[in-house]
Amino acid sequence: MKTSSLCVTLLPIFLFSCALPEKQCQWKYNIPEIQRVAVYSNVSVPCPRFSAVEMSFRLYKGQNEVAFITYKNVSHIINLDNLENRMNHYVNTSTNFTHFVLYNVTMDATALYTCTAKKSYPPPLENIREEPQTIVIVESV
Repeated sequence: MKTSSLCVTLLPIFLFSCALPEKQCQWKYNIPEIQRVAVYSNVSVPCPRFSAVEMSFRLYKGQNEVAFITYKNVSHIINLDNLENRMNHYVNTSTNFTHFVLYNVTMDATALYTCTAKKSYPPPLENIREEPQTIVIVESV
């Protein structure tokens, strides 16, 4: 993909993300990571760190929620079957790093992804302020 067409692709994503509610318009303060991947490959989308006994994670593609996971401890790997893509959510128990992995992506997976988290236990319920954003650009081979 040429640089000019890359700019044409990224500009609407940034403009659209700025029109989102403040909760999802994080790039003003933290520029999203850009991941360029080939069609039918896998891509990792980071989430907030696992920091409680029980947490839930939501993955948004633009404004649409595409995945929701709840963990009662950090030893689970959750498999999700999505209509568009197959994805998993992983927690690294030594670093508490969490991320969704989108498998076998198609051109439709090009988008701005945001991962949010909420601490469920121990009380009180609390939204995690960190909301990593990733721009995924799927390129034909």
